Amino acid sequence: MSKIGPNNPCPCGGTKKYKKCCRRKDEEKVKITKIKSDVNFKKFTRKDLLSEPFTDCPNCNRLKSYGLSPLPSATSYSKECTECGHIQHYPLPKIKKKLVYLDQFVVSNLVKLLDPSHKSHQEIKKDPFWENLFIKLEKLQDANLIICPDTFYHREESIAGEIPFYLMERLYEHFSEGKTLLPHLVVYKHQIIEHFEKWLKQEIPFDWEFKPRTIGWEDFDEWSFGIMVSVRNSPRNGERDKLLKNNNEIKKGLINLWTDWTNEQSATYKERVERELLGFKKLLFSSAYQHKQNQAEVIQKAARGGDITEELFEKIISPLTNDILDDLGNIARGYYHAPQEIAAKIDEYLSNPQILIQIPSLKISSLMYAGLAHRANMSGQKKAPKSLNDVHFISAYLPYCESMFIDKECATILKEIPRELPDEYKIKYSTKIFSLANKDEFLEYLDDIYNNASNEHMQVVKELNGENQQPYWNILIQEKAEKELEAEEEEKEKESLG
Repeated sequence: MSKIGPNNPCPCGGTKKYKKCCRRKDEEKVKITKIKSDVNFKKFTRKDLLSEPFTDCPNCNRLKSYGLSPLPSATSYSKECTECGHIQHYPLPKIKKKLVYLDQFVVSNLVKLLDPSHKSHQEIKKDPFWENLFIKLEKLQDANLIICPDTFYHREESIAGEIPFYLMERLYEHFSEGKTLLPHLVVYKHQIIEHFEKWLKQEIPFDWEFKPRTIGWEDFDEWSFGIMVSVRNSPRNGERDKLLKNNNEIKKGLINLWTDWTNEQSATYKERVERELLGFKKLLFSSAYQHKQNQAEVIQKAARGGDITEELFEKIISPLTNDILDDLGNIARGYYHAPQEIAAKIDEYLSNPQILIQIPSLKISSLMYAGLAHRANMSGQKKAPKSLNDVHFISAYLPYCESMFIDKECATILKEIPRELPDEYKIKYSTKIFSLANKDEFLEYLDDIYNNASNEHMQVVKELNGENQQPYWNILIQEKAEKELEAEEEEKEKESLG
């Protein structure tokens, strides 16, 4: 087949020239075919167990034979010679990575940038910000200077989104290095329990310690290089449909709430914040009540000999809000014995907004809800938000992050918190907030992180990565190739069994 010129009519039969129509897709197919060919036919050698950069062996002096071992420890890395087998261990200095939170829309736009076949690829490429952002994030990650952990919100929003889930998962896991933050209610619980016990001991106020490792499953401050093993967490059957249904119900609830906010009598910002703080008590107890109702329903169904479906089983799983109430009760029992005293103390704690405002997650969420209510009631904004996930993750993670790149609406709400509020109602954390409104400042901030790294740190990075490390532009092309290989293997297996 002769080569198609870029200005020739596209062979697909459309009216556009080849360069404006199918050329990008054809080029992507060529790349995928090459990757699949390399995977299928490349001879596996000892050198494949090691990774770049390869230097000259200090033992046998063979050129470019001394590579990184794929299994580093937390305190050292190893290099091994592919020729003589010489192994040597080198110490790693302690590091403290900057925790940078990337909103879901950032990951989505980077996928569109890196996937030439996406319908919005050309539109995203028009804005040089996204290409510059990917380059700088890659550079900082390779230098072990930042970590961009993923969350359950990234996963759920990726499942419910329009971009193929495996591409979204590949990219957010790439930047998170497999590190995942705890759900927001777990972070809430840890803060509430710590604060409640201090309150019972009359040790309020106290200085909060916002250590990033307390909101993650693993320690973030570890050197990352070599081979990373990732276990794919594909959506379960029916999970997408369930999420979409749940999201639609939330949207309807938010529209009703927005209408209530729009029609409410005028209230001060402080009154709205206090209303939201007291609403947390209502959330805890209404959730506990609903759980009891669900348990009764399932028990009755089982007693009549009915089948316990997955949907019914999920109804009897205790919600995280119940864990908060249980822990409050367990702590109070260490100070009071009479049940009525325990109940009264918990009620006193949850019924006082001046106490609850001291809890960082509740303070931030209440301020954000108050900001949304203020927008609905005072600014005339008619469109309700689609989800509360932004409020959830910002309120839980903000104090622990070095910076957050979030959507413009949430960034504006945080910025517009009235100055006349009492001092204890204000957000005073050092976290830097960025959005598309100040995106160039975000790029400058990333540059500053790199430029301020110590010479000792960068010398180790050079030993681990070599020089002239290039961004992983083909990350999604590689993922597509592997996906096609998996599908072909599955098809061959079905044919052999059939």
